[in-house]
Amino acid sequence: MKRIVAVLTLSTIFILSGCNNQTQDLPEVSKAHVRVTSTVATVTRPEETESESIPETTEKVIEQREGTTFRNTIWGDTKDEVKKYEKDVSLNDLSDSTLCGETEVNGYSNTDIFYHFDNDGKLYEGVYGFNLNYTAGGKYIETYKNIKTTMTKLYGNPTTDGTATYKSQDLIESFGPVYALENGWMGYRTEWEMENNKISMVMASQNDNIMLGIQYIDPNYEPDINDSGL
Repeated sequence: MKRIVAVLTLSTIFILSGCNNQTQDLPEVSKAHVRVTSTVATVTRPEETESESIPETTEKVIEQREGTTFRNTIWGDTKDEVKKYEKDVSLNDLSDSTLCGETEVNGYSNTDIFYHFDNDGKLYEGVYGFNLNYTAGGKYIETYKNIKTTMTKLYGNPTTDGTATYKSQDLIESFGPVYALENGWMGYRTEWEMENNKISMVMASQNDNIMLGIQYIDPNYEPDINDSGL
């Protein structure tokens, strides 16, 4: 596997906690979502006469959108727009620039989801943070590979797929990839670059905790230079 000499970071996903537990598959990029409906049935009360007609069922339609970039949202959406179109997750305001919740992604429950907004209140990033709590590093590697396979089916072959190493290759090979991951000697990163999206999947160990997350970001996003700290 090709080594990437880079620091693995992923936008606050490993230090923030989510909200309610819901369900969602990995999103497809730039593809209209399927029309979803919910039906409310009306039951006739005993005191109603036979001559009274039974009301028709009512239907609530979730608007389908074209050109979605993260779940059912589009880069540039406001917080209110994200809350309107995100029907599968109960979102909370974590800060002025972040909405958060909990969902299920690709069969993995209790996954944190974050929507990040720029200084103008426009959506530029979506993040999944997986809460796996495995006891063995090998299980994390297996899960990483499973998710990567699913994402490759959705988005095609990754642009970049490799590892970042922080110890000598001889030492890593002596102890093996599981030990290297558990002890922070090696991390994993896979990227897909598209016209309207840059997707990064990252796995690394920090403070004895193995963390796995997926970041979707607007490739046209430019951080505010006033927030650079320089």
